[in-house]
Amino acid sequence: MASSKKSFVWKFFEVIEQEGGGKGAKCSLCSSVLSYSGSSTSSLGKHLTSKHPGEVPQSKAGPSGLKQASVAGYFKRTENRPCNAERRQEILDKLSQIIYQDLRPLSMVRTSSFRSLLNFVEPNFRVPSLRKHIVALYDVQRIKLSDQIQSLALLSLSTDHWTSAVNDAYLGITAHGMNKDWEIVNMNLGTAVTSERHTSENIANDLRRISAEWNIPEVFAVVHDNAANITNAVSNLDSYSVPCFAHTIQLAIKSGLAIRPVSNLLANSRSLSGLFRKSNPAWVLLKQAQQERDPTKAILKPIQDVPTRWNSSFLMLRRLLLLKDSITQIPENPTMGPDARRYNVRNLRDDEWYLAQELTKILEPLWQATEMWWGEKYVSISITYSILCGSLEKLIPSDDDLPALSSFKGKVRDELNRRFGFDSPGLRNKIPVVACALDPRFKMLSFIASNEVREAAYAEIERLATKHTSDTPVETEPTQPKKQSVLQNLLGQAFQQQASQEPDTLNAELSHYRELRQQDPVIDPLQWWKAQQNWFPRLAHLARIVLAVPVTSAPAERLFSAAGELLSKKRLRMEPHFADKLLFLRENNKTNVATEIDKSDSESEED
Repeated sequence: MASSKKSFVWKFFEVIEQEGGGKGAKCSLCSSVLSYSGSSTSSLGKHLTSKHPGEVPQSKAGPSGLKQASVAGYFKRTENRPCNAERRQEILDKLSQIIYQDLRPLSMVRTSSFRSLLNFVEPNFRVPSLRKHIVALYDVQRIKLSDQIQSLALLSLSTDHWTSAVNDAYLGITAHGMNKDWEIVNMNLGTAVTSERHTSENIANDLRRISAEWNIPEVFAVVHDNAANITNAVSNLDSYSVPCFAHTIQLAIKSGLAIRPVSNLLANSRSLSGLFRKSNPAWVLLKQAQQERDPTKAILKPIQDVPTRWNSSFLMLRRLLLLKDSITQIPENPTMGPDARRYNVRNLRDDEWYLAQELTKILEPLWQATEMWWGEKYVSISITYSILCGSLEKLIPSDDDLPALSSFKGKVRDELNRRFGFDSPGLRNKIPVVACALDPRFKMLSFIASNEVREAAYAEIERLATKHTSDTPVETEPTQPKKQSVLQNLLGQAFQQQASQEPDTLNAELSHYRELRQQDPVIDPLQWWKAQQNWFPRLAHLARIVLAVPVTSAPAERLFSAAGELLSKKRLRMEPHFADKLLFLRENNKTNVATEIDKSDSESEED
């Protein structure tokens, strides 16, 4: 048997039949029996090199023998390999990607440890000016993005302001549109320093200037926070104003959280959560209490909220409720006393625990909605009013409510009604309402009580479709002409015209669309429109514009989250224009980087 095998290991192994069935390989040196499937000898080779290294000749320990080539041996062979222009470009691109994607300092590539690593991996590569290469990448990416913008439907913008640690004021602008494949495209247009005061006139001029730089002749809508200056600035433009829904809900809920019993609950909860973050003995006791209650569950740590973010207050209360049973047994422990008295902390009373539980029940749907609205790759603007309508129903006070809970519900409900205008005739002109009507899942506009306002909303759709398709060729998917049957030929042309009732005018499209059954909420509205665009070419063109509008200013806020990390205290001397280029590359290359990472992960799993 051994003589028929070519591998070197068969000098020390023989194949045997095992008692339980199947084959095995018996070592002639130690009589060990290893599993053997009949193909790979890797496990046999590992046995020899680990248990009997002295029996393996050095000539058999190389890449063609039992041992794999070492990492050092592999890279040793690269010393004489030339680094050609193509490979040099690839390395520069990857190094630049580390800088702008991970927000690393340029000085990283000049450190001795990094140069040592690079010399080990690619000895014949020398790092030139990485800054110049990043600027060149920016120029190329800007051209690509400019070409992409021209291929999209009418764009909308999202904007926000931010102030750096050195008091530089930045204006961030992102653009949003939809391509011909019905995919939402999000782009970072720039993070520019603004030296003038943030007046409505200056902001409007900045928006016009950046739009002109990107050759965007018309902006459909601008999404922004509720600050008066940006609201007035957008009103000076020929664009729809879309206040950030998440910010508007923040203002509405903030008014309810200001009610005395609720604000007292939050203050006490904040102190209680803070105790376990400040006091190590208290945190140790809390961990022990959790482990004693259920050793199989993960240890949870209290969350400290940010008073200006209602969702963080919701998360704090929800976490405390999960830890309630563990927390309530801790104050009885004498070792807890000194820190609790030091930080002036007490456990919540029973009525406070009950109020916290009821508040989280009310706030959780709004928190889930806010999380959904932050998405960028799916339609969010058309679901806003339908979700808010459902939330308003949960905010109707009941006879069983505590006085504090009843006051909270009434205050938040009134603020939501006032700010979102459910009872206002102006509701018909709001872009989120137009988006609801263009979404086949919500086109009945059931959240609007007045039939007159519903009809006015569809009149607004007709006006917009007329405006934005009159000078724009209506593009439809090409269809192959169908072969006529014998019966169709016999019936003649008159019957064929009657059978094909495809609407040929905007009014006909709108009437036919409204007659269709409202679709199930789980369908993808973009895929629905993609399938129906030949039937409704004018409405489909408008849907590509409206359904791409984001419902929050989160895209612009994410820019400044990255900017805060980039312009940290250690890099305050970075020029604003170079910071803009890094953020531009980072935000506009996320998809490509994610694709490469996913591909690399899948290849690793296969290995």
